[in-house]
Amino acid sequence: MKQFAFPALAIALLLITACKETPVTIPALSVGERKVLVEEITGVNCPNCPDGATELQSLQGIYGENLIVVSIHEAPGVLNDPLPSSQYDFHFQEATELTNYVSLIALAPSAAINRVMLPNDQILYLDRTNWAGVIPQQINQAPKVGVFINSDYSPLNRKLEIEVRITPEEYLPEEHRLSIYITQDSIVDAQAKTGVPIVFDYLHRHVLRQIVTLPSGDVVPEPFNSGDIIIKRYEITLDPAWDENHCSIVAFVHHGGVPDKVVLQADEKHIIE
Repeated sequence: MKQFAFPALAIALLLITACKETPVTIPALSVGERKVLVEEITGVNCPNCPDGATELQSLQGIYGENLIVVSIHEAPGVLNDPLPSSQYDFHFQEATELTNYVSLIALAPSAAINRVMLPNDQILYLDRTNWAGVIPQQINQAPKVGVFINSDYSPLNRKLEIEVRITPEEYLPEEHRLSIYITQDSIVDAQAKTGVPIVFDYLHRHVLRQIVTLPSGDVVPEPFNSGDIIIKRYEITLDPAWDENHCSIVAFVHHGGVPDKVVLQADEKHIIE
């Protein structure tokens, strides 16, 4: 039997190498930048609503991806019914349940901004004269929790897998809920407008198409402790009538009390990027 002799220095180096631990880099948790959710009440038979949409588009030009807009066509009515020339009906039952849950409705266009209530007010849907003042106030508040969306979409069967990661920065004792929406942008269809009988090629933006969770949000039973990562997963089939190239996922964490339904943080992700 042959014997092999290793120099002492070589053996020492081998032992040092074998015992050396490779450090694992763990990314620091972050809540990310503050994002503000605007839930706009609108209708195709509402001649003043295009002015509200223009205002929100202008505000998005200022705040970019930090401002997330969802346009809700709620219960059928005088301002919300499709026009005779409409190709689409944007109503659905869960949208009505959502608006009834959030607050009493003011005249359209109105919007809930992070579902905050103005002093001495009774409703969460604010007149558009208040939007430009409330939005920067909300954006300037540092978030206490992060919300991050991951998704996987299969064009073959239109299956959409959604993963939402919630990362509290500190202990938050209140009840928390997660809401997830599917929106569709750039839908060309008829719209009433002040001064014009009908705009037949109006560009409808940020239209709420589906509520993936309960309209009131799914209760998150896990405690919100600093440094935790809470993961929630959902799977849906995207409606074949919707253009996935213009669809987005909107997810946000909020309170579920009465009247406290304030939104803590939101995120938005295009289905096709």
